[in-house]
Amino acid sequence: MPPLLPHQQQQQQQQQQQEQQQQQLHQQQLQQQQLVPMLPQQQLQQREQPQQQQQQQQQQQQHPQQQKQQPTIQLQHQHVPLPTQRLQAQNEATWIQIGQLAESMNDFDRAMNSYEAALRHNPQSAPALTQIAALCRQREQYPK
Repeated sequence: MPPLLPHQQQQQQQQQQQEQQQQQLHQQQLQQQQLVPMLPQQQLQQREQPQQQQQQQQQQQQHPQQQKQQPTIQLQHQHVPLPTQRLQAQNEATWIQIGQLAESMNDFDRAMNSYEAALRHNPQSAPALTQIAALCRQREQYPK
């Protein structure tokens, strides 16, 4: 094999450094998993965020010419729900709970209204649609 040019040597060194860093991160993650076997999902995400940010900073320092392309690539791989989406999901869950409470008190009209309110926040809510279907079956008393 012919001798490597200086820029090829530099690229090879950078690749080796990246591989070493990835191995170190992998080892750190394995150690953390052994030390902390079961944490709630949110706490795990909070612990992973600083590591991800550190990785991103290291990559940006190593590849300044690729900095312009990186944010778009990173955004494609991350799916972070918007605050409005989280709020809608919480509202949907709250209305479903209100409906279940109303059902337990035999207030079927209020339960139906609550499930319909949940559908306003998420028109494809399977729990709300299921509860509405169950209420409709109870009210109709179909002949057997």
